[in-house]
Amino acid sequence: MPAATMTQAVIAKFDASDVADEFSDSDGLWLEMVKEQVNLPFIRFEHAPARFEYTTERDYEEQGSFGFTIFALGVAEVERLALAVMAVFDECIMTPNSSFSVTDAHVTRWSKASYRVGVAALRQEDNAVVGQADFEYEYSLHRELPVGA
Repeated sequence: MPAATMTQAVIAKFDASDVADEFSDSDGLWLEMVKEQVNLPFIRFEHAPARFEYTTERDYEEQGSFGFTIFALGVAEVERLALAVMAVFDECIMTPNSSFSVTDAHVTRWSKASYRVGVAALRQEDNAVVGQADFEYEYSLHRELPVGA
């Protein structure tokens, strides 16, 4: 069944992937504010508000971006997890329309906008180094409005 929004389509793709199991100790993909105490590894999802380009036709283009932030013990581990998550979404760059199922819409562009990995500004209680990875994808979605909308 198609997702109603691009956000739902991205979350469904993540949840259906094998890499989602890597984050089960921290309750999977976080969509809201992070609690003060969380288990590592940890992944947070953020959707930047979409921009809409209306035309005189019924259809419109929706442009937006999605970001992921991962925290894990050590830089090597956070990079391993980031590469595994990116593998799920990088494959969508070549076939964006068939990679996501959104009601009354098709994805016309999906691209990686950024990728950064390094040491996080926080530490574990035992002072262990926590790695942080941030990466973002941009998309364009062509949506067909229902007749009468």
